[in-house]
Amino acid sequence: MRVGTVSRFILILPVSGLEFHQEVVMPRSVKIATEIDAELYEELVSVAKESGQSPQFVLERALEHYLHNVVPSRRMLRPEVMAAYRRSNGKYRELYKRLAR
Repeated sequence: MRVGTVSRFILILPVSGLEFHQEVVMPRSVKIATEIDAELYEELVSVAKESGQSPQFVLERALEHYLHNVVPSRRMLRPEVMAAYRRSNGKYRELYKRLAR
């Protein structure tokens, strides 16, 4: 195997004239089928082309960001605070709309 080549399991790189072996963990993938908004899909494909990435890569990064950043921040909201907000919003919705104008 040549230096700088990749086999299925081992990456061989030159390090000060020595070969460095590191195991490359290939992520397990699953095939999914879902329907999404056509315009959103077109935007996904456009962003992928602009960045030189595959739509799959862009979608995986978006999912990763959502699951690791957005979801945990939502869990930080205390249920009693959200319940109070919903009660208040239901009771004073018209007032809030007039104040927003």
